[in-house]
Amino acid sequence: MHNKKEQWAVLKRLMSYLKPYRLLTFLALSFLLATTVIKSVIPLVASHFIDQYLSNLNQLAVTVLLVYYGLYILQTVVQYVGNLLFARVSYSIVRDIRRDAFANMEKLGMSYFDKTPAGSIVSRLTNDTETISDMFSGILSSFISAVFIFLTTLYTMLVLDFRLTALVLLFLPLIFLLVNLYRKKSVKIIEKTRSLLSDINSKLAEN
Repeated sequence: MHNKKEQWAVLKRLMSYLKPYRLLTFLALSFLLATTVIKSVIPLVASHFIDQYLSNLNQLAVTVLLVYYGLYILQTVVQYVGNLLFARVSYSIVRDIRRDAFANMEKLGMSYFDKTPAGSIVSRLTNDTETISDMFSGILSSFISAVFIFLTTLYTMLVLDFRLTALVLLFLPLIFLLVNLYRKKSVKIIEKTRSLLSDINSKLAEN
């Protein structure tokens, strides 16, 4: 992938595999959003306990503590279910991609298999599809979770202190610039790594 147009085209094609699993993806995103909300509420409950009940422990303080630890348990359960749903979606997509890849390979002539090293074919059907699985189950879910956390944190900060929030937002352009530089560097490194991995698999298969 040498330019943004090609990258977006590949991403769009990959996203088309999500269509059969729209409901499952929606449920996974719902649990992800719920996890983010709970994560945002926990510090507020802790802050309320410290401000109101730390020096005056009573029955209500015990209730607040129970709510605090209950939220931690609820966050763990909800996050686990969300990760489980995302994993199911990712493995289903990888299964569909591999099925389509095999179906496409059956249509190719023998000249393709004569020219293409066996290890390269194996790498595309295993390592590359496994990378796609990691993208859907890990990277995509982490990215969406980060967006949710950013929005909920931003809202909370605006409610608590508008001026401090405005000061923090001044650093956002610098952060976006650094992230963009990292993305450009990482794409080249990942492409080189995948190429080397394909070469290694080719040599192993031929030997």
